[in-house]
Amino acid sequence: MKRSWMAVLCLVLAGCVRVGGGQTGENREVTDSADTVKQVMTCTSEAGSYEFDAQGDQVTKSVQTESVSFEELGLEQGADAVKIEEAITRVLAESYGSLEGVDASGAVKDGRVEMTISIDY
Repeated sequence: MKRSWMAVLCLVLAGCVRVGGGQTGENREVTDSADTVKQVMTCTSEAGSYEFDAQGDQVTKSVQTESVSFEELGLEQGADAVKIEEAITRVLAESYGSLEGVDASGAVKDGRVEMTISIDY
């Protein structure tokens, strides 16, 4: 059984490196009041991060955050940040608004567009 867990952990960490660009991977375990183990795995890279929360052996929530430059979106650096943020919010609401348990938001920070998609399983 222990070998199986080690194999699964190696595969998950390899996926974290592959998906997240190999920057960092972090696992945390927190014991809650019901004596069950809550696990949090975070993969980060320059482009964004992925975080998975699990309770026991079930994933309960995932949060994906991506940061994209204005140039990558085909926008000029001096573009109106407020209009861009409104457009991003509108597109994300149209794309994810009808899905139960999914929250999507967008913001302009430091000349980059940051999009966050949270899925509560």
